[in-house]
Amino acid sequence: MRSLGSDDIFSRMNDSAVAVSIKGLRENESEDIEKTDRRGRATITTVPRKRRTALKGITLRKPTIGEAPAIVELVNRFAKQGRMLPRALVDVCERIRDFTICESNGRVIGCVAFHILWKDLGEIRSLAVTEHAQRQRVGSRLVEYCLQEAQTLGITRVMTLTY
Repeated sequence: MRSLGSDDIFSRMNDSAVAVSIKGLRENESEDIEKTDRRGRATITTVPRKRRTALKGITLRKPTIGEAPAIVELVNRFAKQGRMLPRALVDVCERIRDFTICESNGRVIGCVAFHILWKDLGEIRSLAVTEHAQRQRVGSRLVEYCLQEAQTLGITRVMTLTY
């Protein structure tokens, strides 16, 4: 693994996952997404930022313990579809400080957890965005929030696992 720079992320996962590098996360720039398969073959896709629309009136913040059931409901909705791992209410409550939520009009429309694994390694977990808020940069904002949190904490490496 290599260290995080301010403009790139490198995640190296186990044999069953994909390594991903993302560059250019600033507003109004394009985003180069490089994916490497298990055999080391790389493909790069450039996605212009201006084609995406941002949802207005959203807030990213740390949740209260009372919002744990909303996080569980959101994550488990996708788990039932086989798209992510389920979370139990007790697990979310125990790790509530790891989570960040995105809310709009008082409703939780997205969540993510940033979990510290080691002194220089963190993991982005449980990223979920409601169907109506997808493709509106909610997920990107949640990931960017986690990366800022990692940088603030002095964590130089961040990873995520795919399901």
